[in-house]
Amino acid sequence: MLAEGRLGPRDPYVADPSSWLGILPSTPPAETARGVLAGVSALSVITLCLCWALLVRAMAAGRVSTRAGLAAAAAWSLPFAVGPPLFSRDVYAYAAQGELARLGLDPATHGVATLLTAGAPGGSGRTFVSAVDPRWWHTHTPYGGAAVAVEKVAAAIGGGPAGTVVVLRVVAVLAMIAMIGLSLRLAGPEPARRHAVAVLVAANPVVVIHLVGSA
Repeated sequence: MLAEGRLGPRDPYVADPSSWLGILPSTPPAETARGVLAGVSALSVITLCLCWALLVRAMAAGRVSTRAGLAAAAAWSLPFAVGPPLFSRDVYAYAAQGELARLGLDPATHGVATLLTAGAPGGSGRTFVSAVDPRWWHTHTPYGGAAVAVEKVAAAIGGGPAGTVVVLRVVAVLAMIAMIGLSLRLAGPEPARRHAVAVLVAANPVVVIHLVGSA
């Protein structure tokens, strides 16, 4: 998490709205440092996937309980839950769409670049936009009214781009917990099925990195 966070934005025209507890750099790292950080980040993801593969193997052999699988999921997810958004900047676009909706503009017909001229007083609109990948500045939201409503509430509670992203991260974590809980309920009382849910769903690196880390 730290290595990927210290890499900072990939696009030179993008700026993070917050240092996120000092994890995100204020200036891009030097070329050599960027290479080292990228290598550490890649190796870390590979290591996580290998650990998960070993956990799956142990689960298949009957050596992993539901509690152990959930404990592994919690331990792996925690750094991503408290760290900055990683591997995708989509959550910043969601935050900007929420701000559009909060201002009474429809994200289905307005790109987030509209906030450059229609943003809230104090220049927060530009801060929202500058955190979004420029490829999505003029793109309308592909999501429906329920998703936009969540983004709008997040923007109202967050009070700015950084706060809105934090609220959306909380929503993502709660949604992941609900997904795991409902999956366990679907699995029923059979222990083997519940063990499989804990390992294959809860501890899955895609869930940990994408749903939690990327929010």
